[in-house]
Amino acid sequence: MSHNMTTNRRYRVKVRFKVRKRGLGLAGAVALAVFLSVSAVYGVRIAWDWVSPRFSRGLVKFKLERAVVEVPAKSVETWIASHLSSRRGEEWTSADRDRFLERVEKRYPYLSEPKLSRNFLTGSLRFRAGVETVVAPVTRAGASCYLGESGRLFPEIYPEAVPGGISAALPASPDAFPDAARFLSRLNALSGLFDSRPVSLSCPSAEGPCKLALSDGSEVLWGGFEFTRAKILRLNEILERSAARLKGPYKVDLRYFEDGRAVVSASAR
Repeated sequence: MSHNMTTNRRYRVKVRFKVRKRGLGLAGAVALAVFLSVSAVYGVRIAWDWVSPRFSRGLVKFKLERAVVEVPAKSVETWIASHLSSRRGEEWTSADRDRFLERVEKRYPYLSEPKLSRNFLTGSLRFRAGVETVVAPVTRAGASCYLGESGRLFPEIYPEAVPGGISAALPASPDAFPDAARFLSRLNALSGLFDSRPVSLSCPSAEGPCKLALSDGSEVLWGGFEFTRAKILRLNEILERSAARLKGPYKVDLRYFEDGRAVVSASAR
């Protein structure tokens, strides 16, 4: 009997303090997780109660409360902001957004990447767009327009736009002139290199050579639009040498510049 009692005491399992403490910590973590879950559900419910009036038949309804317009052209920004403000308190659907963007793009074709975003929680509508740089005023088929850096033509431009100092005459077709736009942009950037500044560029046809008129009355058959800087420097040399033996203004042919040839003569004028 005594021996059995001793054996039982020897193998009795006791719950130590550290084990009990670990169990309490686990229970606390579980309780905290439950509390956070309940709080999250409650928060979602509050948000839903706030947002739900904007839902009808399962479709989100956006009500315009505030408009933010970001366009680097004050005149355009003012018109768009005024138009959006006049519709404050109205509902805007995706169709309304698309119609508005279409109207803006038609009114201001020189806007680049116009975007209209809506914040359904705050009722805020944000319009963002860039503006295309205008490289030259253009005469085309007897009408005046403006050439953008992309080669697109615009019937009018925003007042803040400052076209390049070189005007251009372009043919009736095609509808866009990306090569001429890049060339004119380059000419504007390098105009300070000319001894006699460029005034206008005339391209009578899409295939034919373009003629560059200079401020001293000289005319240059430019040829291809490549090697712009090198051609300008070569033109300066030609005009300087010609002044010693010919009376200006001059006609210079740079169409064969790549072959190392250039022809100069006195203008008939």
